Amino acid sequence: RPNMYDLSLKTPGIIKWPGVTRAGMVIKDTTRSLDLFPTILEMAGIEIPKDIPLRGRSLVPLLKGRTPSDWPRDFYAEYHMINYVEADMRCYRTPEWKLIRDFKNEGRDELYYLAKDPKESKNLIEDNDPDVRAAYQLLNTALMERKRTIEEKD
Repeated sequence: RPNMYDLSLKTPGIIKWPGVTRAGMVIKDTTRSLDLFPTILEMAGIEIPKDIPLRGRSLVPLLKGRTPSDWPRDFYAEYHMINYVEADMRCYRTPEWKLIRDFKNEGRDELYYLAKDPKESKNLIEDNDPDVRAAYQLLNTALMERKRTIEEKD
């Protein structure tokens, strides 16, 4: 079954940049595969024209040990598959919460409070606690806005 769990989403990456990166350096900030293209361009000294919009962001500041104050802490992911099983999933994650929406399979949405459940073992999607409902509303609004924005660009 397709999934959006951290064990699938959080994949390690290795970047070696002699004279810049330190051996054993670990970056805990949120990064995405979309960030690799602008990172490689900046590492190579190639300036990105301002009129070319990129969804990714250069990781060079992180590789130099600095996290910009406006670096995003949230994360959005999409999963589409039509080969073995149809899937149309979206995920919106903050350091504390994660919402997974399944737009093909009704009743499979998931909500996790990662601060207390980092292994994503207790789905809170049907929990009626006001704090849980408020978190769901915030995450769902952010997820749907990001989904709409990306679909408009495609």
